[in-house]
Amino acid sequence: MKILMKDGSQVPAKNLKIGDVVHTIHEDTGEWGDFVVSDVSIVFSERITLKIGDIDFTCSPSHKFKD
Repeated sequence: MKILMKDGSQVPAKNLKIGDVVHTIHEDTGEWGDFVVSDVSIVFSERITLKIGDIDFTCSPSHKFKD
């Protein structure tokens, strides 16, 4: 999965490092912003693929979605 960075580039999630700045929705406030990566962990999980319109989205079964 590619992650949107503050500068608009995208990097594979596996390449994120503590101190990187990502552009995302804050988990608690729901606000968009630029946030510093404070923790990195590798989690091995089952994956599912969801088809949303013409887009295939692959994620873990526990992936969070904003409604």
